[in-house]
Amino acid sequence: MKFFTSLIFKKVFIFSFASCLFGIANAQVNVNSETYYDNVEEVAVTSVSVTGFNKITGMQWTLEYDTSVFEIDDIMSSGILPGIGSDNFYFYQPGFITFLWIQPGSVLNGETIPDGSEIYRIKSKLKSAQPGDFCITGSVTPFEVNDDDNRYVGGLLSCNQKNGIFKGTVFIDENADCDYQVSEPSLKNWYISFNNGTDSYFTTTNSDGEYFVFVPEGTYDISLIPKSDIWDACNQNLSGIEIETGDVLDINLGAESNEICPAMEVNLSTSFLRRCFPSTYYVDFCNHGSAVANQSYVVIDLDPYLTYLSSSIPFGNQNGNSYTFYLGDVAPGDCNQFSIEVLVDCDSTVLGQTHCTTATIYPNSPCTGGDEKPNLKINKDCVDGQASFSVKNIGNKDMDEPAFVTIYEDGELSPQSIIQLNIGEEENFSFQADGVSITMQILDNLLTGSNLLATTGIEGCGRNLSGEFSKGFISQFPLGDDELWIDIDCRENRGAYDPNDKTVFPGGFGNEKIVKPGVALEYLVRFQNTGTDTAFKVVILDTLDTNLDPATLQTGASSHPCEIKLLDKGIIKVTFDDILLPDSTVNEAASHGFIQYKIKPKNNLANFSKVKNRASIYFDFNDPIITNTTLQTIGSSVIIFTNTDFISDEISMRVYPNPATDNIQFSIQGNNIENLSLCVYDTNGKTVFKKNGFEKNIQLERKNLPAGLYFFSLHDDQNNRVSSGRIIFQ
Repeated sequence: MKFFTSLIFKKVFIFSFASCLFGIANAQVNVNSETYYDNVEEVAVTSVSVTGFNKITGMQWTLEYDTSVFEIDDIMSSGILPGIGSDNFYFYQPGFITFLWIQPGSVLNGETIPDGSEIYRIKSKLKSAQPGDFCITGSVTPFEVNDDDNRYVGGLLSCNQKNGIFKGTVFIDENADCDYQVSEPSLKNWYISFNNGTDSYFTTTNSDGEYFVFVPEGTYDISLIPKSDIWDACNQNLSGIEIETGDVLDINLGAESNEICPAMEVNLSTSFLRRCFPSTYYVDFCNHGSAVANQSYVVIDLDPYLTYLSSSIPFGNQNGNSYTFYLGDVAPGDCNQFSIEVLVDCDSTVLGQTHCTTATIYPNSPCTGGDEKPNLKINKDCVDGQASFSVKNIGNKDMDEPAFVTIYEDGELSPQSIIQLNIGEEENFSFQADGVSITMQILDNLLTGSNLLATTGIEGCGRNLSGEFSKGFISQFPLGDDELWIDIDCRENRGAYDPNDKTVFPGGFGNEKIVKPGVALEYLVRFQNTGTDTAFKVVILDTLDTNLDPATLQTGASSHPCEIKLLDKGIIKVTFDDILLPDSTVNEAASHGFIQYKIKPKNNLANFSKVKNRASIYFDFNDPIITNTTLQTIGSSVIIFTNTDFISDEISMRVYPNPATDNIQFSIQGNNIENLSLCVYDTNGKTVFKKNGFEKNIQLERKNLPAGLYFFSLHDDQNNRVSSGRIIFQ
């Protein structure tokens, strides 16, 4: 399409056809003006099309529109008719656009185009959330279409508006009546879903808590998506709401706090960590709660191979590579950012090495004390190529059921174990690493990985026979930072890079890049101005894969202030206004930018469902740069080891047959076996068999146990685990 960049239209002579109007001829030209609304570009688009356009030499008409609704932005020709340019349009007075076209050339033999052809399109900025049309009117210029015999053949015309509109305000329902009062505070940057049973449409509230969204006519369920667990949607009947084309339904949406408490969120990211060069972390924080976060602060634990250089706000305390930044009081709904410049060490690192930095924001404790529950923490260490992990229950409750310990060595699953700790108890694990990357995960369900209780990883512990160590495996797995108040950034340092790309964490393990269900995918879109002039505006559009759940979107850190919206059928729109991004030849370091966000796959996806994603990056009015496509596989792929692990040298056990179709025998030899107890669990941690006081041989009768994987654990009279293993009923 031809794009008219100038909106200073020249006044033109309104052509008056010389001949008399012969009335409606047999062949009529029907003109249709149809206006629809683009939720992503946030503009109204009016398409003017024709049918019966046979040997036409000239035409003119006037479109009338409401200036309180529309502000004309651009007019585009489809290029199907020759001779259409800016001189064909005339703004006679506010609210009217006159269009005149005469076949170019000295011979007027008429133009013919296919029925339904669009001849031009009008884009308009919306001045209010009201419906409107561009309709043909006869009040300024007659509606005329003439053929090659100079006969008037115009006749039918129509104008249509294709959408209905939901609009309103999202507010804090302070008096719990679900009715909006002007005095009640509004909520900015909240997401709303409109589902018609087939599609879901999304929108985002503006700085005043207002929203509007254009949807096809239908019946909708409306859902308000809270920013944190502090909030519940007001108990309004928002199901089965019917809307028709042209309707404007004003629906205010209330949110009620279930607890007067702050809910702090922190996000940490960087464009890249360049080995031997300075790099900048950006730390974004928000209070998504219902109370002021008094004397809030962030603790940044830098990777051991990173050196602090400077920061946009001063740090208050330092303990080794741990820095505390005091933020003061943070009001509900307030967000801010600071940055930290670090140096990636050159002498003690290698290219591609992973560096993990953690941001933790305070306060982060429940205001009402919280539930009693176990809380597992893993400490790690490396000494002379020996990787050690210490798992401790730092919670306020014993573990009622065992959890499952999985170990990945260079992305390959090693034998599993089980663990069940009382308050304050800990259990130690050690491995000869010799340069292998080791990741430990503790899960409440081995097969589904539905709840990751704790995780950590070690890279670069010792060296292999070639004097090197494995790299790139830490980022394949989730980092255990699902809570709003903590964010862990694990990044491989790099040299050369693609300036406009997209990455995802976790990357997934194996050739299929498998990520377990329920794990949030954290996307990072990086951009760089490689042009020849300053970029004043950058827009990123990300159309989410249909296997992702837009309602779970969490915005993260960014390199510059920006506006992030969730729109239409699941499109993320990021706008960096007035970014003033210099080109790379003028200031290479400042020519970079990024945006980070998290989103979860939909629940109940088929195992091994694929998630593909890419983004479009727009610099000012240039054509978009399309990033690479990321690919993850959502599913559970578990290798089961059926061997028996022994902790005590004084005990030996034989378990047979394993796998089994019927009963399984446990045969044990050693001292004081009468004091031992045997427990068998399913993959959900439920006890299915227990025997106190061990005999030389114990038979586990299958009875009604379903086929699948089971775990057993052998304990002494002090509840110390002396053996464990896995059995399978086929």
